[in-house]
Amino acid sequence: MKRYYIFLGCLVVVLPLDQITKYLIDGAVALHQSIVVIPGFFNITYVRNPGAAFGFLAGAPSFVRSLFLIVLSLAAMALILYYLIRSASRDLLMSTALSLVFSGAVGNLI
Repeated sequence: MKRYYIFLGCLVVVLPLDQITKYLIDGAVALHQSIVVIPGFFNITYVRNPGAAFGFLAGAPSFVRSLFLIVLSLAAMALILYYLIRSASRDLLMSTALSLVFSGAVGNLI
């Protein structure tokens, strides 16, 4: 039962942070501008990817891209929930990792 609390706790924290950072970056940073967070190690660069990973479907019509990404996100979310419920594993690190991926899928849907 503890793994479900970990999963929900991460979701409740990560999803709003994801949306807040997207909102802040969109409003305060110019396209292709970088912000140095840790010099030589970590920068935030504002780019837009009209497709999926590595520009996959970037040239496809927007309806096709949207439908594909919505279906893919919903499928990923369903598989993550299925695995979380059916798995005999009580690994809290796995629950955390699944929650992070699930939060990313929900954030992309939003």
